Amino acid sequence: NDGSTVSVQGSHGGVNISSAGQSGQSIITLNDSDFEGDVKCSNSDVVLNASDCKIHFVGTVKHLVVNGSSNELRCDLVQHVQVNGSENHVTWSSGTNPSIANVGSSNTLKSR
Repeated sequence: NDGSTVSVQGSHGGVNISSAGQSGQSIITLNDSDFEGDVKCSNSDVVLNASDCKIHFVGTVKHLVVNGSSNELRCDLVQHVQVNGSENHVTWSSGTNPSIANVGSSNTLKSR
């Protein structure tokens, strides 16, 4: 691990992107509630610690972990989804079949 990290702070939190060494895999942590926008991923692990976000994850997400509520999340490709919060709506491209752990309540997890 080369320890490189990029942090962007918003009004309620921020986004941290860390390199995971030679594999090129990155870890993206989003802590900004009410965030709206696109997040580019390249075989990335993504952790969302926020609520009321509308995010399009462009590219491949290896693991998506959602610790929040009332998020609308769209993934191009995702391999594993874990949702710990409630009332989240997570979709991914049809043709992909991620493993799913729906630990929270009233979540919608489906292909589109």
